[in-house]
Amino acid sequence: MEEKGENVNEARNRRRRINKIKNTIVISIIVWMVLSFIGLVCLSIFVVRLNKDIKFLSKQLEQRSYNGVGVQKDNLNKVYLTFEGGPSENTQRLLDVLKEQNVKATFFVDGNESVQAKNIYKRIVDEGHTLGMRSYTNKLNQVYNSKEAFEQDFFHLQKLLYNNTGVKCKYYRFLGSSNNRISNVSMSVFVDFLKKHNITYVDWNVAEILSLNSEDRIQKMEQEIAKNKISVVLLHDGIVESTTVENLGRLINDLKKSKSQILPIDKDANVIQFFNSSSIE
Repeated sequence: MEEKGENVNEARNRRRRINKIKNTIVISIIVWMVLSFIGLVCLSIFVVRLNKDIKFLSKQLEQRSYNGVGVQKDNLNKVYLTFEGGPSENTQRLLDVLKEQNVKATFFVDGNESVQAKNIYKRIVDEGHTLGMRSYTNKLNQVYNSKEAFEQDFFHLQKLLYNNTGVKCKYYRFLGSSNNRISNVSMSVFVDFLKKHNITYVDWNVAEILSLNSEDRIQKMEQEIAKNKISVVLLHDGIVESTTVENLGRLINDLKKSKSQILPIDKDANVIQFFNSSSIE
């Protein structure tokens, strides 16, 4: 009987050991599964952050390429002639020069309810140029006073241009550029607003310096253009800027001689943007 009892106890102990081993194996598997799940979550987070970093770096590299640092797909310099300050009689004269030269450009216009201005808006579109927006009022302190003031100015100009041309403008230029120091509101607020409405804002990397005389203006612009693979050139078509009209033909001829592509801003353009909007989602 004692021997039989010992056998029973031994069998019980064996079952306990087996159950303990089973429990250990099950717990190990569960721990492994939990750790694996945590590892996958961490890896996923890392991949998402890495993708964001890659996108940010890509954007930075693209921005460098706009300033002539990167390598473009072709060897031709791209030049985007952009005008702001109009419409005015000088806008008409500039359009005459562009038509004669068979060159398309971009006009960032202000608001003007006169019949002449409305005809100019329409002519810009009819002759194949890009019509962009700048400001209805052209008053910096008023436009940048608040988000509401900016939106009101934007929609007022957008409606004016659409009613007279049938074009809903896709391109915008900030008064004083996207990194101006005048705005009472962070420029990120306005950039975010434009982005939500699928509007591309455009700055520049070559500018017509109004304080220079006619000859020096052209030389300075051409020197800057020569440094870049892509140049967005800021020119003026306000009522007092007759020198721009006088210089435009020569500037275009010089660009043609240098084999530069002269293009309007469109969906394929590599635009210049001063304000870093990569963090805005």
